[in-house]
Amino acid sequence: MKDISFFDQTIRYKTIDSTFDKARQLIINKQVRGNFLLLAEKQIMGKGRNHNKWFSPQGGLWFTAGFYNLPVRSSLTIYLALSIAKALGNLYPDIRTKLSIKWPNDIMLASKKMGGILTSAYPDLNYIISGIGLNTNNNTFPDNLAPQAVSLSSALNSAVDNDTLLGEIFDCFATGLPDYLDNELENLKPLFDEQYSFLKDKRVVLQTEFELYKGSVKGINKKGALILQLADGAIQPFYSGSITEIY
Repeated sequence: MKDISFFDQTIRYKTIDSTFDKARQLIINKQVRGNFLLLAEKQIMGKGRNHNKWFSPQGGLWFTAGFYNLPVRSSLTIYLALSIAKALGNLYPDIRTKLSIKWPNDIMLASKKMGGILTSAYPDLNYIISGIGLNTNNNTFPDNLAPQAVSLSSALNSAVDNDTLLGEIFDCFATGLPDYLDNELENLKPLFDEQYSFLKDKRVVLQTEFELYKGSVKGINKKGALILQLADGAIQPFYSGSITEIY
């Protein structure tokens, strides 16, 4: 595979516990420089949100990107999700209308989960890392995941070139980065709300660190927060949390 020009360093593994954990270790030990990319053919202990394990067998696209000296923003995960959705649509236009993003971090295909993003910042070290898992060529899932997961290759009825997809993702990421740095998601909100929002116009239950909230989804703001209209009519942004129910 040709290295992606956006990254100063690319490290590949056959099998690893977690590219996310490895990236954190390399940063703390000062063993990487600039923007870096860790790729694995298989993860044994892939990381998901809320300490969940991410199923990462042979065939999928599993990687962690390290961003050096990038501003720490809560909107980065959504920006990455939009870059992934654009890349998928560019390469596979037949599925473009089936792609969506479920706030805060899931890539959806035909209403099933195809991928996820986990982001963590280390401001004292000038690094942000984003672990990304995409079900590309892994077509078999455990029983507990099978009803809600989908692979890209099964939707396409053909194998996916992981290297081509990865290159397209970071072409889209790099192309839009100047506008993102200047305006955050201000110019991307319409694209998210009108084309990619899985939760558009839905009523949801949002679990935050402190309590549950119920409301109608009204989109996102420029910082990537989910905007809910609550039962009393109040409009409130939420910068973190998990959707536990959609109705």
